[in-house]
Amino acid sequence: MKKIFFLLIFITIITFGFHNNIYALSGYYNNQENTQVTIEDTENNFDNQDNDALGIALAVPLISLIISFILWLAFGRDDKPVEPVELYPPKELNSLEVSYIYEGKLKNYAVTSLLIYLAHKGYIKITEVSTGLEYKPKTYKLTKQKEYDGTNEIERIFMEGLFEIRPPHLSRNKEVKKINEITVLNLYNSFYLVTNDIRKKMDRENRTKVFEQSSLIMQKLVLLILFINLFVIALVPFMPFSNIESTYPAIIGVFLQSVGVTVIDKTFTDKIFINKTSYLILGLMLLIVPLFIFIFPSLKTTAATIIYIIGIICAIGMYILYRSMPKRTPYSLKLFGRIKGFKKFLELAKKEELEAEVEKNPNYFYDILPYTYALNISNKWIKEFEYINLTDTVD
Repeated sequence: MKKIFFLLIFITIITFGFHNNIYALSGYYNNQENTQVTIEDTENNFDNQDNDALGIALAVPLISLIISFILWLAFGRDDKPVEPVELYPPKELNSLEVSYIYEGKLKNYAVTSLLIYLAHKGYIKITEVSTGLEYKPKTYKLTKQKEYDGTNEIERIFMEGLFEIRPPHLSRNKEVKKINEITVLNLYNSFYLVTNDIRKKMDRENRTKVFEQSSLIMQKLVLLILFINLFVIALVPFMPFSNIESTYPAIIGVFLQSVGVTVIDKTFTDKIFINKTSYLILGLMLLIVPLFIFIFPSLKTTAATIIYIIGIICAIGMYILYRSMPKRTPYSLKLFGRIKGFKKFLELAKKEELEAEVEKNPNYFYDILPYTYALNISNKWIKEFEYINLTDTVD
């Protein structure tokens, strides 16, 4: 705590130092400009009110960053989890739930893991078939072996959504057709709707089990502070108070950048499941293009440019704190540690250790395979078993 205390004092001193220096900097550049203009043009230079605005525009990002850091320390910093060596995942969790707890969100590859998980349970048969297409000669056919009779609601939604044909989103015909087999190629245009339903349900039912409610609230507060910071650094330094209409480009620019931040955040948090690359490019364009069209032309002085750069650096710091803000609950932290220990074993296990486990449980490879997809280490795991004799008891 002493280190944190002295760090906050240091940041506060730096803040006030920058605040005072910016007044001097603004005055210096104003004086330089005054030597190059005629007496008739002096009315266009910064007055004291403009210098006050520059000081505010510098102070707001720095203070916002300090507040965000304090909120992270108080509500967002996780305790270090205990990571026991685990040869199996937690029994009470399926592969999708393991991934959700480990990542804190639903990742795309985790959905694939649930398909393999249910196939291993005997609900689905996966076979490779020919498509007759040059660009994709082979795909997989999924065949329903039996109706889902378990108690897990997410697994039920997945099974039902997998073997049904939904009409186009804007179609008047809302009838859903039930089927018993489908190819992976036919899932591309509609199954993302099922994935979205699963994500919403998992977030609704498990979000507060995984993360502290207070940290989720404070995370939203940090995001609000971030947007306020973007508005201030884009608007105040460029504002000639005598002409409010000249601030409109800055307002448009910061609005577009805010949309860009939102799109990028939703892409990174996997709330956008289709055309992720396109959305990421769109978000980056909304961040970068307004800089050259609306914001940079509004920067009238070197002082304003320096303030804007400092503000952007502070905004990046706030976004990092925002992303790392949610704090795990004791229940989630315990499971997270067990899953990390399990993943570490899968990544570091030697051939002899795996062979010994297969001796005890011939189905070990197939029991664990869905979880390797859920933790995104399936390629390494499958390679480890290339030279191990397996007994395939799965139909």
